[in-house]
Amino acid sequence: MIKGYIVIKTKTVKRFLKHNRYIGSIEISTKDNCLYGKIIGINDLVSYEAKSVAELKISFIESLENYLETCKELGKEPEKA
Repeated sequence: MIKGYIVIKTKTVKRFLKHNRYIGSIEISTKDNCLYGKIIGINDLVSYEAKSVAELKISFIESLENYLETCKELGKEPEKA
């Protein structure tokens, strides 16, 4: 596991990523042979995808940082998860 990342396992198939108090889902597309997800607990749509778990973690962080930067540029308070 990469330092700073937490994967929360539940009794269901879903797993989650967490970074800076934001939580992202992990979904699997067997049709497209990829992993994808979105930040949950906010009204804005912030999604990410990748071919591996390691790449998905990076994509999640990059998408979150992009969301926070975009909010800053727009003068909008980012939603808190």
